[in-house]
Amino acid sequence: MEAFLDVLNDAFPTIHTVIFAIGVVSNGGLIAASLKRTPRSLQAYAIMITIGACNDLVSVCTDFFTQQR
Repeated sequence: MEAFLDVLNDAFPTIHTVIFAIGVVSNGGLIAASLKRTPRSLQAYAIMITIGACNDLVSVCTDFFTQQR
């Protein structure tokens, strides 16, 4: 069991970095799409999507910078 935990401890920064990259790319794409491609009829909804994506982007970044090493 200890050997598995040692392997998991060594793999944790890599797993965390991959999840960070996925979060940044997907939220960045969502922000870009909501700012550039939203029709006028859905503009109010796009504002909520953009704010939510920005909030999630900040959360992903702060989680990445506070990961335990």
